[in-house]
Amino acid sequence: MDNFRLVKRYALALLNQARKSGEEKKVSGDLAALQTLVALSPDILEVFASPRLAKNDKDSFLEKITTGSMSELTADFLGLLIQKKRIGLLPEIVSAFTELLKASQGLKQAHVCTAVELEPDMRARVIDKLKKLSGWDLEVEFAVDPRLLGGIEARIGNQVVDSTVRTGLDSLRRRLSVVKVDI
Repeated sequence: MDNFRLVKRYALALLNQARKSGEEKKVSGDLAALQTLVALSPDILEVFASPRLAKNDKDSFLEKITTGSMSELTADFLGLLIQKKRIGLLPEIVSAFTELLKASQGLKQAHVCTAVELEPDMRARVIDKLKKLSGWDLEVEFAVDPRLLGGIEARIGNQVVDSTVRTGLDSLRRRLSVVKVDI
């Protein structure tokens, strides 16, 4: 089984358990805290994945970082990932969980990239247009990439709307490269 399917399976299982126990927000908060912890100290995943560290030591360490700060469900889930030697997938599982939770709430993540920083009123217009095009309530993240030269690139899930100058020039270059000109 590839990692993508495995990550989705773990994320969905955790989301379903969180729903059953009414702890969706708590688990989501726990996972966000874990994501921050891993970003600050990436070695923590290696500690849990290490075959050199005894299971009792891993359990003790896990208990120290989760007791009082995380739900029992989150702690048990982390224990399962450690036991199944899947703790290295935690960052991807957190992302998948967040995406699934937002989708279940009618929200989708969108990424918008432009060549220059957009003014707030232009951002609002872009968000409105994307909402109308997609039919979703969107949480939009903006980025700037001067290599685009102009225009906008928007990603919503696996859909891409690309109306950048860079893409237009690349397309024109490809079409012109196949045209034969007789002189």
